[in-house]
Amino acid sequence: MEPNDLDGIWAKASPNRPVGQIADFKFWDDSTRRVEAAFLGSICGCILGKPLEARFTGPRLEKRYSKLANGL
Repeated sequence: MEPNDLDGIWAKASPNRPVGQIADFKFWDDSTRRVEAAFLGSICGCILGKPLEARFTGPRLEKRYSKLANGL
């Protein structure tokens, strides 16, 4: 049976596992901003009830959500 609490997970973890930094990377480079924007867009889509991964165009989104904002 797999543990489902943090203490149980730590108890099952190998003491010989690598625990150091895996690689160097730059915070806030272009790819980081893109990942952040994708994540926030996904969250907004979930909040609005429609995932944005469907690649709707800006005008189509504006038309749809302006109707929602106006109560239609």
